[in-house]
Amino acid sequence: MKGFSRYSIGLPVVIGLAVFFGIFYKEYDSLLFRGLTVDAKMIAGVVLAVILILMRDAGLMLRFRHMSAYALSWRQVFNVNVLCEFISAVTPSSVGGSSLIVLFLKKEGVDMGRASAIMVACLFLDELFLVFLCPLILLFFSADELFWSVQLVFVKHQITFYCHLFRGSFVDSRSVRGPI
Repeated sequence: MKGFSRYSIGLPVVIGLAVFFGIFYKEYDSLLFRGLTVDAKMIAGVVLAVILILMRDAGLMLRFRHMSAYALSWRQVFNVNVLCEFISAVTPSSVGGSSLIVLFLKKEGVDMGRASAIMVACLFLDELFLVFLCPLILLFFSADELFWSVQLVFVKHQITFYCHLFRGSFVDSRSVRGPI
């Protein structure tokens, strides 16, 4: 990428790895790993997870490349994708890293207007994916299978919410006794 030196990219990586290994060394407890058995199922799960992550990143790279009208090389698209993933990981979800896509694409030579359009289109496609995927998941899996332990907590908070919402209207909050 133009404007980024190896030092400015390498320094945060080295600091991050040092913090990671420092925390791991300080918090390591061998008893936690005693029940962990490495077998064919575990290896298959790890391999499947890596393959799915690579497929997701390949899809995101293809999306950036296609939306830029193939003006970016695979290397440039890879750089933009990795930087977007990093920014999304280190910023709070309320701030998000998606607005910085424009800056990363601009650094790679895409016009600011096209970069803004790509960012908005990417956000729209992400939301569209969720809108279509969530009903499909709920169609194939019951709520008990998806939210087995959270459901009791959710029902408790839902009843509490409705009691406070309709206080004095329909439900007298003093009539709700004990743990809900």
